[in-house]
Amino acid sequence: MPSVVGTPFDFHRLTAIGARIDNADEQLRFGKGYDHNWVLNESVGPLRINATIYEPIIGRVLEVWSDQPGLEFYTGNELDGTIVDKGGWPTPRTVLSAWNVSTFQILPTILAFRPQS
Repeated sequence: MPSVVGTPFDFHRLTAIGARIDNADEQLRFGKGYDHNWVLNESVGPLRINATIYEPIIGRVLEVWSDQPGLEFYTGNELDGTIVDKGGWPTPRTVLSAWNVSTFQILPTILAFRPQS
């Protein structure tokens, strides 16, 4: 598994979600943003914090807790500001994010093609 250190996928330190979303990285260009599963350094095990999301304007904090080895992150990549929310605010890309803790989505495929002994 390649390291994310120093790439647009490196969120080891507090970083604005949209700060590197327009980076020239091939995966970000094809997906128009983040829609990726991060492999966490822990295996399935005890409940722990996988991510902390901080919104600085009013100080909201979201902690993502899980006992799973993966974290899926999506940034509303097809939003372009033409849709407005219930409050009348436009919804451009990066105005929202979705977080999903999981095992790895490709795991059933990998297991299905494992050589039989």
